Amino acid sequence: MDKISLQTILYEKKERVARITLNRPEILNAANHQWIEDLHTVANVVASDGELRIVVITGAGRAFCTGIDLKDLSTGKIALSFHNLWERTMRILETMDKIVIAGINGYCLGGGLQLALACDIRVASQTAILGLPAVKECLIPGLATYRLPRFVGMGWAKRLILTGENITALEAEAIGLVDWVVPPEEFEEKLQAITQKFLKFATKAARLAKILTSQAFDLSYPEFLEKYFEFQKIASESEEHQEAMQAYREKREPRY
Repeated sequence: MDKISLQTILYEKKERVARITLNRPEILNAANHQWIEDLHTVANVVASDGELRIVVITGAGRAFCTGIDLKDLSTGKIALSFHNLWERTMRILETMDKIVIAGINGYCLGGGLQLALACDIRVASQTAILGLPAVKECLIPGLATYRLPRFVGMGWAKRLILTGENITALEAEAIGLVDWVVPPEEFEEKLQAITQKFLKFATKAARLAKILTSQAFDLSYPEFLEKYFEFQKIASESEEHQEAMQAYREKREPRY
């Protein structure tokens, strides 16, 4: 299952952590049809892997991702099917029962920011630049129009979407768009440390809590409450919960 054929993405699995590296560094990891097909393939692989707890997505070189390959876009090689597969792939990432961390190591523009928004956690280098320039190509920035207001509120979302302007990592942190900003020279070290922080508590309960929280704006209160009770029953009957309680009684760290 782990030996998959990918042309534009590197994939590595180490114990319970998967690492997805967007790998078109010569064009700042811009996305073409092959890129989104590869990402869709690997997203399905990690979503169906019961061993995995954490997925980390980064970009090779000096960018996370700069969105659609403008050369392909300008020559008519980006069809509507690209956007369809793109959104289906984003949905896999944001609904899978793994904690997905975006390691934003440089430019994070357009589809790159859309990808980061589909992740649960965003860790950015202090030198990262983020933005949604789709309006400059007379396009809509995908379902960033759906996700971005949920992170930063309607005001900032409209400003970023309608102007296409870029912001720095520190500005992104200030408005809640990224969760950690780290020095560029310590990016990989800090990303690993944050990954381990989440891995420590990536139990069944935490992963169910991710799914539940992701639906906070979509379900009515009665529907949400019903799903909460369903998930809480699963969590309370899990072996991990029993281990947590045993560890508490024995005054030790739990071993999941």
